[in-house]
Amino acid sequence: MAMNDYDIEELPHEDTVYAIVATCGQGEHPANCKYFHEEIMSDDTIDMSNVKFACFGLGDSSYIYYNSAAKDFDERFEALGG
Repeated sequence: MAMNDYDIEELPHEDTVYAIVATCGQGEHPANCKYFHEEIMSDDTIDMSNVKFACFGLGDSSYIYYNSAAKDFDERFEALGG
């Protein structure tokens, strides 16, 4: 399922979340997760304290923003208690 198709309100009810995401161009998030990223970054009410998560990033290490999309999700999930 693309991240944009996921109902973010369900996130606190998950046992485990796996984010598999590429970094495009100069650090941009792929089109199929931009909406999810905007939502998760702007909603501080999400409680992930009971959610385990893992992030897997795909990218080209020659870019300055190598794996920045996966790092963004990892940091945000942790900030929300995951």
